[in-house]
Amino acid sequence: MTVGSITAAVQPYQKHRGGTFTDVFAAVPGRKDIVLELLSVDPSSCDDAPAEGIRLVPETVSGKYSGLLRTSQLNIDIVVQKLEELTVQINADTRRSMTSLEVAHGFIDVANESMSRHIRALTEAKGFETQQHALATFGGAGVQHACEIAKKLGIKRIVIHKYSSILSAYGMALAEVIQETQEPSSEILSEEFLSQLTARMQGLKTKATEGLLAQ
Repeated sequence: MTVGSITAAVQPYQKHRGGTFTDVFAAVPGRKDIVLELLSVDPSSCDDAPAEGIRLVPETVSGKYSGLLRTSQLNIDIVVQKLEELTVQINADTRRSMTSLEVAHGFIDVANESMSRHIRALTEAKGFETQQHALATFGGAGVQHACEIAKKLGIKRIVIHKYSSILSAYGMALAEVIQETQEPSSEILSEEFLSQLTARMQGLKTKATEGLLAQ
């Protein structure tokens, strides 16, 4: 996305409330990443969070009104232009001749492969074969990735619950709030070391407490 002199990559982002279209993440070169909590702050924006993010990101970065009204149509031409420029660069670097759509699909495929790798690691590490199980989807964008992920994992059945779009948020609400802290130690156990250990444990306790309060 480019508005004026501000260029940023804007995409739906899943944060603490769950649901892919709850928040928007913007990676702005040379600046700290931006996360906009649209559902909790402005529920009326949830029908099109990416569009609302494109309107708000320039205002967040520059502190000035972007000039984009909520009812304004977004400039799709600039998106196509930037994607075509990226395609030219990728083809030059890889000596291939991909189309813009193939490049766009490549980004999606990378995301699907990453999710498949994590699912595979979690199941096979416990001795389960993914091919013998069904794939359950959750979250607002779960069904958009389900078929490709199932194909990569050799899964033949996908379960889409009627409330799958809110299961992510429901799971987050049920999850325990945990903060783990650790540090390595290699000492001979002695009376002298016990006092040092007590101080280090107190430091870990303080660090864990601060982490919990920050969540």
